[in-house]
Formats: sequence, structure tokens, C-alpha cells
Amino acid sequence: MSATRFLVLAFLLVRCGAESTTQAAAPVKLAHHVVRADQLPLPYDTHSAANPSRIVKRPANASLQMPPGFHIAVYAEDLDEPRNMALAPNGDIFVAETGAGRITILRGKQRFAFARDLDQPFGLAFAKGFLYVGNESAVVRFPYVPGQTAARI
Repeated sequence: MSATRFLVLAFLLVRCGAESTTQAAAPVKLAHHVVRADQLPLPYDTHSAANPSRIVKRPANASLQMPPGFHIAVYAEDLDEPRNMALAPNGDIFVAETGAGRITILRGKQRFAFARDLDQPFGLAFAKGFLYVGNESAVVRFPYVPGQTAARI
């Protein structure tokens, strides 16, 4: 070990062992807990801690207030648990529909099912000729050419 490293290490050890001049924090009271599997409730015997979102119907008189010169309108409806959107290089909108297990392309008023039978897809990314999809169980990739409407395997 070099002399410089030794001196730095020695300084740190001495410094760490020195008493702090700052006010000490109040002592933490620790408690010991024993959790045994035979004392836990059976699976599904208790209320779930899940806090899923829920869709609420828009009130009849609700409207968004837009700044002058801006416009807003509904682009797509009736998607099955849409989780994420990504803009393809050609302007298509890709939507990960978690509930349906599919990736849907929105192109104006047209819809295309790009990929089906996925495991709760949520993340989408385009890179170097591929569409990457984050599933619940894995990240998968599909070759992608701008304008393509269905995945090729």
C-alpha cells in the first residue's frame, strides 16, 4: 500500500472514531418482532392492499379551460387499460393496453392491433429498428419499420 493511501486511510479511521461536536440525535428505540409463516393468514383471506385506479364518468357540465389559440378533443376511446403511449417515427401512436395484453396503433381514425397475447404490456420504446415492449414478465422486442401495422416475429 502506498504511503499516501495509508495516510488517507489512517486519517479516515481516526476521523470516524472521533466524537462529533454536533448534538447527538435522540436514541432510537428498537423493537424485536418475530413473524412466523404459521401465524400468517392464508393467501386471499385478508383484504387486498391494492389500490387500483377506477374510471369515473365525466360530469355533464365538465370542460377543460384552454388558453387562447389552443384546442382539445378526444382522440381515442374504448381502450382496455391503456398504460403508456409512444410516438412512432412516422407519427403513428402506439398504445400499450395492459388489460387486453396488446399493443394498438392509432392512426387517425384507424386502429391496428400491432401485437397480441402479451403479458400485461406497459412500457414502449423505439430504437434502432425495433419496438421494445416492457411486459410484466420480460422485455420483448419486435422488428419495426415505420408504417408497419402488425408485428413480425
